[in-house]
Amino acid sequence: MKKDHNKKTESQEEYDVVESHDVEYAENSEEEQIKKLKKKLAQSEAQKQEYLDGWQRSQADFVNARRRAEEEKKSEKNRITEKIILDLLPVLDSFEMAIGNKSWSAVDQVWRQGVEYIHTKLKTTLENYTLSEIKPEPGDTFDPLQHHSLEALPGDEKQDGLIAERISKGYILNGHVVRPASVKVFVYQRH
Repeated sequence: MKKDHNKKTESQEEYDVVESHDVEYAENSEEEQIKKLKKKLAQSEAQKQEYLDGWQRSQADFVNARRRAEEEKKSEKNRITEKIILDLLPVLDSFEMAIGNKSWSAVDQVWRQGVEYIHTKLKTTLENYTLSEIKPEPGDTFDPLQHHSLEALPGDEKQDGLIAERISKGYILNGHVVRPASVKVFVYQRH
């Protein structure tokens, strides 16, 4: 019987060794799986971040493209508006020359009122597009950004750089000069 007991013990020992080996293998296997899963998770996180970054870049590019398109559209609209207004300025000048003519009062009153009404409507329409006049008066300081000197007239030291006469009005559209006022300017010359 003793031998049987020893056999059981030996087989029990073998079983314990196998079981111990299986447990150890299972623990190693679990650790390896955890390492593999962590690695896969890190790769997935990196890929997710890459996709997110790409998507955000695409969104930013889309927003920038839309903004550029809107700016180009607005710029083109302003350019076309400016061109049309510049084409209408000689018409406005013609109205003002006709109305400012000395013989204007001799023209038939009904016809004169009609022309003056059309002139007023044209001016109002242009002003609605932010067109404003540059009307320098004699004695104003010459500003090369808003005035164009057509002639230099001799003047004394106090008159140097002052406007002697306005030849034609200038105009500002959307904050910049589209046509400078034409003027004659006094220039002091030392002898």
